[in-house]
Amino acid sequence: MTDDILFVLRKLAGLAVSPMIWIILGLVLILALLWRGRPVAARRVTMALLVGLLVISTLPLGWPVIAAREAQYPVEPPLAQVDGIILLGGAERLAVSAQRGRPELNEAADRVIAAALLARRFPRAPLLVTGGRAAPGERSEAEISAEILIGLGIAEDRLIVESRARNTAENARLSLNRVAPKPQARWVLVTSGFHMPRAMAAFTAAGWPEPTPYPVDFRTSTWRDAMGWNPHGNMGQLRSALREQIGRLVLGLTD
Repeated sequence: MTDDILFVLRKLAGLAVSPMIWIILGLVLILALLWRGRPVAARRVTMALLVGLLVISTLPLGWPVIAAREAQYPVEPPLAQVDGIILLGGAERLAVSAQRGRPELNEAADRVIAAALLARRFPRAPLLVTGGRAAPGERSEAEISAEILIGLGIAEDRLIVESRARNTAENARLSLNRVAPKPQARWVLVTSGFHMPRAMAAFTAAGWPEPTPYPVDFRTSTWRDAMGWNPHGNMGQLRSALREQIGRLVLGLTD
């Protein structure tokens, strides 16, 4: 029951940090003020909303958080021993895959590509694919990625598919129950660079022998490159940054 409550709270928090929700709430407030005959207050809210939109559209406010998280672990870490590979879900387009009848990936597709390359590089290492969130009639994140990995030449008997996890904490806990890794085992964790700090914290908290972080799917280059008119990109990056901050806070409270 506690896990279900936390899941709902995480979803609500993720919705609350969406800049688009802020815009909608601002417009609702403006309409409410006009309805109540307060045009001066409505004009002030409108001006504040416009200024906020201009700031978010031109300044990459989420960039410092994302860049700092991506810089926390080295790219291409040295891998002398690999006893297993962990691929976190999140790169899959669930609804589109169900509608089109074929596996489809989103902008985080680097996760699946990197896991396939690592599996080829270490042919004896099992590959754990974790991720759920499937609606009725849909395949889970893990099942979609597993199909792609098999298509890329990874033997099906090397795959361990965990299809129930709804978030990063459940990725770690349910995968631990499924695999039961030995204390000295060396597992490599593959996920997006900005998500890696929270993923590492979740796997450590769940009791995994500390995995080797293998960050991919980097979203930042330089501050100068990020500057400019980019409403959609800046809003998405800001939302990702806030979600990671909230996710890490919730994980810390539940450790």
